[in-house]
Amino acid sequence: DGGHVTFALLGRRHRKFSLVLIAILIVMGSFLWSGWLIWAFLMVMLGIDHPPILHEEIALDKKRKYIGLFCLVIFVLTFTPVPFHFDI
Repeated sequence: DGGHVTFALLGRRHRKFSLVLIAILIVMGSFLWSGWLIWAFLMVMLGIDHPPILHEEIALDKKRKYIGLFCLVIFVLTFTPVPFHFDI
């Protein structure tokens, strides 16, 4: 889940990232695919705060940070701004 990966990499700074993501989803929903508006609405309704974790004081090692970054790169490379497009 992208939210968990960004929280693991950014810590408490993920909140700002989530707010920016909501704005991006609204813009994308206005111009590309209206389904992004639903996702933005869900983020607002469900909240952008991450649930507490057991051992927050333990930082990720470099190997896990690289794996998280790799996951985000894969997401960016495979992202589809218009997931469904049917010509009828």
